[in-house]
Amino acid sequence: MRFFKKSLSILLALLMLTGAFAAGGYAAPADEGGSYSAGAVIEYGTYPQSRVEQTAALSSAAENAVWESYGYYSGTGVYYDGNMSAGDFAEYADFVLDGVKYRAVRFSAYRPYMTGFGKFEVNSYVDDNGYELNTVYFFRFDPIQWKVLDPDAGLVVSAKHIDSQAFNNYLTKSGSDFYGDSGFENLANDYDTSSIKTWLNADFYNTAFTKDQKENIAPDGSLGSVFLLSKDENTNYASVFSAPSGTAYAECQGLHNYPSHGGVFRWTRTPTAVSEFPYSVSDAGGFITADSANYTCIGVCPAMKLSTIKNDTDVSCGTNAHITGAFTYYDADSHKAVCQNCGDVVIAPHTWNAPEWNWTDPEKPTYSTSCPVCGAEKSGKADNAWFDPHAVTLESDAYIDYYAVVTLGSETYEGSYHRVFEGSVITARKMAFNSYINGKKQEAAALALETDGLLCAQAIADAQAQLDALEYNENKSYGENIAAADGIIAALANRLAEIRAVSPDFSDFKIKDYDSTLSVDYKSTVIFHTTMEAPDGYEIVWSNDAKGSECELSSVTEKEYKISAKMVNKTTGETEAVTEEVTVSVNTGFFARIIAFFRGLFKSLPTYEDFKKK
Repeated sequence: MRFFKKSLSILLALLMLTGAFAAGGYAAPADEGGSYSAGAVIEYGTYPQSRVEQTAALSSAAENAVWESYGYYSGTGVYYDGNMSAGDFAEYADFVLDGVKYRAVRFSAYRPYMTGFGKFEVNSYVDDNGYELNTVYFFRFDPIQWKVLDPDAGLVVSAKHIDSQAFNNYLTKSGSDFYGDSGFENLANDYDTSSIKTWLNADFYNTAFTKDQKENIAPDGSLGSVFLLSKDENTNYASVFSAPSGTAYAECQGLHNYPSHGGVFRWTRTPTAVSEFPYSVSDAGGFITADSANYTCIGVCPAMKLSTIKNDTDVSCGTNAHITGAFTYYDADSHKAVCQNCGDVVIAPHTWNAPEWNWTDPEKPTYSTSCPVCGAEKSGKADNAWFDPHAVTLESDAYIDYYAVVTLGSETYEGSYHRVFEGSVITARKMAFNSYINGKKQEAAALALETDGLLCAQAIADAQAQLDALEYNENKSYGENIAAADGIIAALANRLAEIRAVSPDFSDFKIKDYDSTLSVDYKSTVIFHTTMEAPDGYEIVWSNDAKGSECELSSVTEKEYKISAKMVNKTTGETEAVTEEVTVSVNTGFFARIIAFFRGLFKSLPTYEDFKKK
């Protein structure tokens, strides 16, 4: 620790002497117009770096987050025996809380400082850095600070040891050579086939940058989008890049400080003459030729080339793809997850597995399925089901093939069931025939339209009654039997077409033999008739609420009556035609009342004969 503090003091003094020290302890951009000089510091992308104290809110968020394994390697104790393998003893979870992104980390065993060693405290620097097993630690995603090395080329390098990783997770020896794979094809210190190259261009690249930020990173040939500096580059840029500090997050991954040997080491991509060792470089600037490729305690300072050197630490996804872990059940139509980059809630439709069919009742099959993404379950009845009966010529068996269809999301799935009947073929045929009749009855009902009248309804009911009356004729083939049912449906369709083709003509719908104004005696009875009866599906309604083709005004006493009739569609309730209105004037004078009195006395009430014609 004393050595680290001393080194940091020297670094700060150098920065102050060169006039490059800015607020916060980093070199400032050359100018605000976007043109940066060598040694300037920019902030680009974000990565877990600063450790933060545990809080109840952080703990709750971590419990609900999606935990993933680092897949770190460990072995049996011999560091180059090829028996190392990935395990789940170290895990992390990324989440956003109150607009800030965090990474939670926990260990069930210690990460060894060489991938061939066992997961024990004695083999690890993680515990030396203050981290214990089965404890959750929290790190904030901070802007990544980059030193500008070559402004013209856009070359920048991380100003800190951003992580701690092995150059090659796998290490095995054959003869005098060391290899990074079990096939003895790729030397352990070959950067092109190293695991750190994969880690830089996958794990680090996808964690640190948004899609927009990635589009500003220019891949450098076979090196990829992100790479390690070479030995020569470390030498050439030593005046502007040396002694980077380590992050708290890198220390929790096992980064180690060797005060007596030059401080913290970082990998280069240059191999030494011995295949076990890549070159590494110390904070003091010396090159190391004895760090085995599977050391996990060596720092990583990624480098990259930017198309435009600029500051960009925006973590919002905008229209870009969200980065999500496992989705959780949301509702019947969708599931959701929280974007691990920007914190937005992402809603997506379920992706259903192919359904499993239940044929307990073959004619009404049900299905069940689940969403492989979030585990939601769904079940129900088939959207449509039908069957195809078959009968063999031998009197041993017969069968029916049942089919069902259901649409789940954007996919349609079909199920099938083969039911064999043992014993009498006739029995099997009758069963199939009865099922066929039931299907045809449903088909008949489906032919009804909302605008149909009573004639159509009666025609459908008659056809269903005919289907009910059909019995299986053993003297005919199965095809001949079901043809009779098909014939009933065909006849029904024709009959419905005929009924629907007839449009009633109401142009002659009037009140029979009338003048627009009538004059009748006091207490007379007036009877009106329409010129036509109501066709099927219609009814005649008079203005005094009487119904039918006849309307009677009995013993009229008011001075005036008005009467009209309308033709009403009984199905839709709409009025199809209306008669002209007739006004009935009643003689209510004194003498008319006297005459009516005496006529009533002799039981001889008058009628208006001209309007009693039928």
